[in-house]
Amino acid sequence: MTIYLIMTTWNYRIVSMLGVILIIVLWITLPSNQSPIPPLLNIIAKGWVLIQTGELMKDIQASLYRVSIGLFFGILHGIIVGVLCIFSLFRFMITPLIELTRPIPPIAWIPLMLVIFGIGNVSAIALVALASFFPIIVAVIHSIDGIDNDLVLMAKSHGAQIGSLIRYVYMPSVLPTFLTGVRLGTGLGWFSVVAAEMMGRLYSI
Repeated sequence: MTIYLIMTTWNYRIVSMLGVILIIVLWITLPSNQSPIPPLLNIIAKGWVLIQTGELMKDIQASLYRVSIGLFFGILHGIIVGVLCIFSLFRFMITPLIELTRPIPPIAWIPLMLVIFGIGNVSAIALVALASFFPIIVAVIHSIDGIDNDLVLMAKSHGAQIGSLIRYVYMPSVLPTFLTGVRLGTGLGWFSVVAAEMMGRLYSI
């Protein structure tokens, strides 16, 4: 049985690698200099030039800075709002606002961010923070709603105050889904910062 599982795993990996190899081969052979999709070898050559000039590392560092700071604020606000959502009155007040703005794509916020913060790091950081906030807070609210109320009542019956409830009841229940929200928020953050940088460059031309 173990050998079968090992062979199945390796077969899956081989098939996955073949799919990637096929895409690379097609990318090398099919596009031409006149096609809208640039050939892979041209992209590699251009990347090597950017590495030699140091421009690529500079751009990577700038994007990492924007995403890191934006994620920090997105996670921080997610935690603060998530803790406040423990109180039913606040959650009932904030949930309609979140559900109203959450479906708006992060790209749609770019013009507003540029108008408010201008072209630069601040607008990109704000966009990343906003984009990463929604998956985190939705995950937190979903986790809070899924907590067994009997656990909360049992903790309160033993004299647990709000601090103890957060530490021993809410945090263990919310943490796994919270980390999933952070993971999704990180992906949206990278997506948003790339779009913001492209739009910012267009507006600066």
